[in-house]
Amino acid sequence: IFIIEMAGNATFNKGALMNAGFLEAWRRGTADCFVFHDVDLLPEDDRNMYSCPPQPRHLSVGVDTLGYKLPYFLLVGGVLSVQGQHFFLLNGYSNMYWGWGGEDDDMGYRIKQSGLSITRPPNSLARYSMIRHRKRKPLNWKIRGKLLRTSGRRYRLDGLNTLRYHLISTHQKPLFTHLMLDVGSPPENLMKLDKQAT
Repeated sequence: IFIIEMAGNATFNKGALMNAGFLEAWRRGTADCFVFHDVDLLPEDDRNMYSCPPQPRHLSVGVDTLGYKLPYFLLVGGVLSVQGQHFFLLNGYSNMYWGWGGEDDDMGYRIKQSGLSITRPPNSLARYSMIRHRKRKPLNWKIRGKLLRTSGRRYRLDGLNTLRYHLISTHQKPLFTHLMLDVGSPPENLMKLDKQAT
């Protein structure tokens, strides 16, 4: 288990953190199954297997705050299991989503574009409770929408192959490894666009 934390209180970039966590875990071991798990989700049924079948598997099908229903088919946010070879094929997550939201939907498009398919366990098993918390400031919908519309063209040019980060610290614990990372700051032009659009 790797816990990936972004240093400081700057604008959050979940995609870059997931990519960096994957690369750090890949370099440290021989595992070929990776489960990307939002820290605010708690599984309700231990029969929901944390494994990697032949295709990417979206494990958090039903979340209590969403009425235990899947809002749309390409949703892969929350908990996603992927084989290492597939994560490289997908070029990981996009690094372009600064602020809350968008990177998971972009991943859904990447899976579709790459010829892979999204699989899911039965809704009766894949149930999660969300820990109540205040969400970070979201990226403006106009910017997020434009990024999502261009996802199919961008996924080979934005992801693992463009990731820049700095590993600040590593704390090895008996049951997990905690990594503190710096993934940089949002580009100035993005922040200007975000301010203009609000």
